[in-house]
Amino acid sequence: ADPVRCIAFEDSFYGAIAAKAARMKVVLVPDHEDIKSPRFGFADLITGSLETISLKDIETLLKD
Repeated sequence: ADPVRCIAFEDSFYGAIAAKAARMKVVLVPDHEDIKSPRFGFADLITGSLETISLKDIETLLKD
């Protein structure tokens, strides 16, 4: 698959960095205490739970 058309769901900083390096969109689900950490500013979407992600969120990520 073309990585530009892929979404990586990650819970770790280094996993998210690897996905970005591969040119994927990144949805980050960090530990609760890290959710506002500025080091995650590169993520395309940050959420506290995968349950909160909607189809519209996915469509928006893939449009960009």
